Amino acid sequence: MDAVNAYMAAEEMASQVWPYDLALAIFKLMRELQADMDFYVGRERELVFKYGVTDGENVKLSERGTFVFRDPSEGPVYERERNELGETDVGASPALYIVRAPGEVKPCWLAALDGFIEFKSDV
Repeated sequence: MDAVNAYMAAEEMASQVWPYDLALAIFKLMRELQADMDFYVGRERELVFKYGVTDGENVKLSERGTFVFRDPSEGPVYERERNELGETDVGASPALYIVRAPGEVKPCWLAALDGFIEFKSDV
C-alpha cells in the first residue's frame, strides 16, 4: 500500500510546477510505481465486481459514490480482502530520490512519499 500511496501523492504533485530536480523525481517515481499501481487497481476492481451489484459491465454506485453491495452482510469479508490486498508486497523497490525541499509541501505528501523521495534543505 505504501507504493500506491506514494504513486497517488506523486500523481497529485505532478499537476503542479516544481523545480526541475523534484519534477524529475516525481516523474521517475511514478514510472517506477506504475506496475504496482496497476496491480492494486486491477485487484481492487475485481473485489468490487465480486461483491458489488453490477449490470454485467458496470458497478452500481450509491449517491455517495461508493459501490452497492450485492449482499450487505459480505461487507466485512470485502473489507478483510481489501485490507489483505493493501498489505500485499508487490516487490516494489524504487530508487530513493533526494531532492531540494520545495518552499511548501502538504504534510500528506511527506507521509506518502516517505521512503521514496527525501526532501533536503541543502542539496
